[in-house]
Amino acid sequence: MGISDNDVQKQLRHMMAFIEQEANEKAEEIDAKAEEEFNIEKGKLVQQQRQKIMEYYEKKEKQVELQRKIQRSNMQNQSRLKCLKSRDDHLNNVLEESRANLSKISADRERYPAILKGLLLQGFFQLLENKIVLRCRKKDEELVSRILPECLEELQRTWGNRSEVKIDNEHYLPPDSAGGVELLARDGKIRVLSTLEARLDLIADKITPQTRTALFANGRWLLSSNRPRRMFSPKSVKTFKTETNSQQMESDCVIIVVIKANQSYSRRTRIKGTTNCVFGCYGTVYAFIRPPVAAVFYPQYFYCHRLSSARKMGEVRFQSEYISSNRGITKVIQIVLGFVVCSVLCSNWYGGYSCFGEGRLGYVSGLNFLCLLINIVLFLLNLFNIRPLKLEQLYNVVAAILFLVAIVLLLWYMIQNSYWDVWMIIAAVCVLVVFLLFQWDFKGNRTMSDGHLPI
Repeated sequence: MGISDNDVQKQLRHMMAFIEQEANEKAEEIDAKAEEEFNIEKGKLVQQQRQKIMEYYEKKEKQVELQRKIQRSNMQNQSRLKCLKSRDDHLNNVLEESRANLSKISADRERYPAILKGLLLQGFFQLLENKIVLRCRKKDEELVSRILPECLEELQRTWGNRSEVKIDNEHYLPPDSAGGVELLARDGKIRVLSTLEARLDLIADKITPQTRTALFANGRWLLSSNRPRRMFSPKSVKTFKTETNSQQMESDCVIIVVIKANQSYSRRTRIKGTTNCVFGCYGTVYAFIRPPVAAVFYPQYFYCHRLSSARKMGEVRFQSEYISSNRGITKVIQIVLGFVVCSVLCSNWYGGYSCFGEGRLGYVSGLNFLCLLINIVLFLLNLFNIRPLKLEQLYNVVAAILFLVAIVLLLWYMIQNSYWDVWMIIAAVCVLVVFLLFQWDFKGNRTMSDGHLPI
């Protein structure tokens, strides 16, 4: 049985629809893949360009920052140059004002003859020639003629020879000159200008640093800039007191000190370096010390105190000067007061046969006894030049806290029980004093450990 034409046409249309659908799906798949590849490539290009733009602007930002720093540096340099120029201009104005005031010297009839005589004598002694030609202002010719014989006699008494001095009546100093003389010898080959203007120029070059300091600075130089200072203006030259003998001083340190009266000094200074130390002076007045010596400034004198190295274990030896030092005396007072507190509290707390007991008084006595033992150990270590600074700092902090607790417990017991015995009051005062001494000792240790001198 054959297939009819309608069935054939129907199958063909079905096959064509299927092929067309497959083609459309394939085309959509190709379009989607192409779109995906396009987006990926586009993202890569965008990221690359974005990175280039970021690098470009980062480079520009660095260039701008560099230009800003250069501009700021240039502006600072220009400001410094302007400041220096202003200072130079002001200094020149001062010199010009001084030159303008020189005419007042020659106008003073009482002072000018003595000044002119001194200028003549200095010029003669500078030349020491047998024949000299002298030039002066025309209005000073009479004054020069009057004082010239005295100058020649003094020159002859000192030198032994007599010079022949001729006043030049044809050539005078300019009328606007402030005064003085000009001396010539050997047909003008040797010339000495001894005018007031020349002397001002000579002295101006020598005292320019002092003039700048007086005009633009307060003349003070401090070594330590981060600590409060107490200023003194001594009326007399300071002296040194030492606790070591001369042999130790010669072998262990070199001290060079030049101190003027009416100077200002810093009470606390800082040791710098390991070879030379500078302390206690302003301006151009210095004192140099070679370690292991440090100096402490007091209002009445410089106190030179031997110290072992704060950062190294020094040579083990008996250090007698420690006993008479401020820190040694403080440690002795702490030990004595500790014994007093232990004795008083042991006799008052119930039981009383040991430093350790029950109750608040027993706790206070035990804390004080422990701190007393550590105080004795630290005193012996320092006495034999073994300086455990870190240990002392830690101990002082802990001991200060313990003594603060002890004074609170003691006062609490006395107030609660209304126990106002004289010895208990003495014990409370001793504990308070020891607490304050620990505070002071901790401050001194911290000062030494960070490179400052103990006060």
